[in-house]
Amino acid sequence: MRCTYCHSVNVMWDYGRGCVICGDCGTVLDVIYYFHPTINLQEEQPTRNSKYASNKPSISKHTRTYLRLMRKASEYGLEVDNEVFKKYSSGVSPLIKVFKKPNVDLSRLTAEEPVKIVLDVIRKYPRLASRTDRAKVALAKIALSIVSESDIDIKKLSHELGISEVHIRRLHRVITDEFGFLSDVRRIIINNGEVKYLNTT
Repeated sequence: MRCTYCHSVNVMWDYGRGCVICGDCGTVLDVIYYFHPTINLQEEQPTRNSKYASNKPSISKHTRTYLRLMRKASEYGLEVDNEVFKKYSSGVSPLIKVFKKPNVDLSRLTAEEPVKIVLDVIRKYPRLASRTDRAKVALAKIALSIVSESDIDIKKLSHELGISEVHIRRLHRVITDEFGFLSDVRRIIINNGEVKYLNTT
């Protein structure tokens, strides 16, 4: 059996809860029906007045935990480490270091000529140069958008670099507070004839 959402074959049959669950993404794939001719179906049916009566299978504790972690990870541009979560759900290890940064190919982004130019300027500013490679690419993209007077797509940049939207907004404030940086970027970009390129992207 394969998960219809993430196509994983790590499928778990939770007989206690009565449902089939994907062990990787937590999707409830199916309901397990059990029938035995000696069981009195009248006794098994919940009463109509019961406020807990439901035909839907409940989700296991681990599935709820996984879905909560997925939501939290998406807020910060992270991923859930499925191997760590599997060890936790099987009782092998506690739930620590469950978030990881997605694999990002920075070489594609740093190959763009305007980005390379700004990265060279960043080296002259210790406060900016001390950032991570992802943050420096984000700084370059933000600086280019400011210089070209165009709006930056924060959500898209967050997805491309695997850093949170909050972090990108913080980097935007850092750039505007760094005296002389944007002036240097603007001057060098104009001297290298990249303004036309920036206004068309």
